[in-house]
Order: sequence, then structure tokens, then C-alpha cells
Amino acid sequence: MKDLINMTYGLGSIPVASDVTGDEQLGQLVIESEMNEDVNSVPEKAMYLLDKEKIGRFQRYNDGGIYWRGKYIAAGHYELPEVYDSVHLPEKPAVTPSVFFLQLRAPDGIGGTACLSLPADRNEADRVAQELGENCIEGCTLYDFESVIPQIGAGKFEMQDFNILNSIAGIYSCMSEMEQIKYKAVLTAEDCRGRHRLWDALEAAEHISEYELAYYADNNADFATAYLAHHLPAGFDIRWLDMVREAGLGAELLKRLDATLTEYGVISARGKSLFTLLPAEETQEQAEKVQALTGETFDGVEICGQTALFSNGRYTDDAVPAGLYKYELREAAGSEQMTIEKSVLVDHGGTIFLKKTLDFGDERYLIPDEDSSLNFLGYDMTMGEFLHTDFTQETGGMQL
Repeated sequence: MKDLINMTYGLGSIPVASDVTGDEQLGQLVIESEMNEDVNSVPEKAMYLLDKEKIGRFQRYNDGGIYWRGKYIAAGHYELPEVYDSVHLPEKPAVTPSVFFLQLRAPDGIGGTACLSLPADRNEADRVAQELGENCIEGCTLYDFESVIPQIGAGKFEMQDFNILNSIAGIYSCMSEMEQIKYKAVLTAEDCRGRHRLWDALEAAEHISEYELAYYADNNADFATAYLAHHLPAGFDIRWLDMVREAGLGAELLKRLDATLTEYGVISARGKSLFTLLPAEETQEQAEKVQALTGETFDGVEICGQTALFSNGRYTDDAVPAGLYKYELREAAGSEQMTIEKSVLVDHGGTIFLKKTLDFGDERYLIPDEDSSLNFLGYDMTMGEFLHTDFTQETGGMQL
């Protein structure tokens, strides 16, 4: 216990590199950061001959380093401090815990770096910027970034968004531990829906009380049990539910409640309850939505190697017929680049319906290349026709 307590001190002295997940990337970092004297002595015109993977492996061995969650941690630099003597517990520091840690430098890359922890006073932030020769913090360049909120990483924001990031840090630092867990669950769910702007993260933080979290449910079957137990009369022995655990029921409940299963538990949509009583069958209104969409006419298109339907409109998930998958397009003003996402709130460029799901991997969106971009096929059809059409890509035609 003594070692565990002491081990929580001095962690700030451990070098950490973000977005470094392998020896080759580490080797590139060693070259670019001039971390090794022998590598630095190699003439610049001969740098291309260097084996980055071997350099990274050598650096990792010397550092006692490890790769963990997209970061490289030079763990061998850590020395266990003697803060706790097994008798007297160390005093808790009276400081606001850091939510985000920023390492900054001037835009021209000349000079050293400066560090700033958030939340921070605006005057303190601009003072750090002035150390780097900039008038305000927005003029600096982000060199490294650490976050206690996994869903908000370096790629989530730009320095122009500093005030938003700082506001999130201020709200998060005042949350209870349970609210912080709930907030991470909300951000995970919002990412699943394609909502990953920093503004959305700030709005979620400001309205965290409007969400419900079932932290004890980490799979569909557990949530189904929790949902049934919530509506059963007092005194009911919930051990009976162990005999009727059903993952399919949980999945259907999550869909109908617009809730999301995350690693932190099941989180509701904003302003909605996890335990709203639902009929076993879809309502007439829901059935009418599906029927109306099935009879609507859409443009035939090809995208990502699939024949699909396209519309400029927006559609709710519950209106999409079984057998089809809905994705939305984002087209930012002044940009020719289009992205495919599960849900788009701003810069909505249209909706596509496919017969097969798209593989996003670990990304939140897809960027079609020239061969897989949106291509209008020159005909239109209803969803009913689309569902019953066999598209033959080899001949470019279709068979009814």
C-alpha cells in the first residue's frame, strides 16, 4: 500500500508522446526531435537511409518504454518518491486538478515550448503565449496534448477553440466522480452518432444532469434485466430474471429508447429516460413513418463500391425500413472534401441508404477517394424497388 500511494506522485516527470504506437513512429520522433546524438550526426541528405524501426526499438529499450492507448510512455525514467512513510498520510494538495495539459510552441517552430494546464485563468493563458512571442494563446501551436477525458484528444480541437476547451475543463473539474463517468459515456455515445465537435462536448457538459446512466449494465442482457426490474412491483425477487436474460431484448430496448451501450454503462439520449415504458410492438405512427419512406422516390447512386439511394433530406433512424442502413454526408462550405458519417448536425450534405454497412474501423468518418466518391447513376427508384433489386456491378446494370 505504501508503494501504491507513493507511485501516484512524480508522474509528471515521465516523458509521454501522443500518437506514437510503434517502433517506426518512435524512430521518426527520435529523428525529428533530435533525441539521439548518434542519429543527429547523420547528414540530412542521408537521413532516408536510416532504419526508423530499429532506432525506435533502441530508444524504447533505453527508456524502458511501453506503448499504451495510442501513446509512448518512457516508464524507465520514473523513480519512486518517498512521500508516504507508512504512518502519516501525505496532505492532499489544495489545487484544482488538471483536466487538459497543453505543451505549446510558436507557429514558426523557433524557440522552446511552454506548458499550460486547464482549466486556467485567461490572463495566465495569454502570459504563457507571450513567453512564446504571441499576443494570445490562440496564436500558439499545439506541440503535445494530454487529457483525462479519452474522448477529447488532440485531433478534437484547434487552438482557435481554446475558450471552449477551457470551459469544458472548468465544468468537468467541478463534476462529481459519477458525473465524470456519465460525461465520458455521453461523449462515447455522441461519437457513435457522429457528433464529435467540441461545441457538442461543451453542450453535453453543460447539460450533464439531463442524461441517465445505468453504470451497472455493460451488455444488452444486463440492460434488459435492469429495465424489467425497474418496472416490476416492489418485493419481486429479481433473481427470477436470471432465467430470462436475453441480449436481443436489450438490443431492441436500446434502439427504441435511443440509448447507447458504452464501456461506462448504458447512457440515455439527452432529456430521455432509460426506463420509459414501451409497447412490445411499434406504434402505428412508427409504422406509418416507415411506410411513407418506403414509397418515396430517391436518386440511384454509387458510393464506396455499393449501389445506394441518395436524398438531400434528413431522416430519423426509426423511419428506415429493415434491411437498409442510413449514413449522412458532410460537405463543409468552401471545401471540396466530403465525409461519410453516421450522423451529421452541421454542414449536412445529404443522406444515403445502403444494403450493407460501411466499415469505419477506428475512425469516426470515411473520406471517399476519387474511385469511391458519390456518383449519380441517372435513375431514381423507391426503397421498395431498391430492396427487391439485384444490382450487378460487373455489367453496370440491374436485374429485377
